[in-house]
Amino acid sequence: MNNGILLKACWQKSLPSEGFCENVPAFAEDPSEDDKAWMKDSCFEAGINGSGCRLLMRQKQQLCSS
Repeated sequence: MNNGILLKACWQKSLPSEGFCENVPAFAEDPSEDDKAWMKDSCFEAGINGSGCRLLMRQKQQLCSS
């Protein structure tokens, strides 16, 4: 939860980064199996373990879909 609040605050103050939203699936209220696989793979590629990373990826989906 705290990481999500920090991440959202950082995104609100940051400048856009080229490619940040590239290959990010559109946000849906109920994540599909493909969404879940994308979250898992993204966390693995970033070297971040734990369910907290997947929540951050969901926030990334929301940001990139807005």
